[in-house]
Amino acid sequence: MIEFHRDQSGEKSMVKQYEEMRSEFLDELREILSNFDIDIEIKGKAA
Repeated sequence: MIEFHRDQSGEKSMVKQYEEMRSEFLDELREILSNFDIDIEIKGKAA
């Protein structure tokens, strides 16, 4: 039972880390693209 929770905990941590990295990447991309005259809309979450 403890191992199950430990595995689930690690999985959530990995998801959170991925989401933070994705968010940082999109912020950087938005800043880079702001120098160009284009509009970007990011919808939904990655599958």
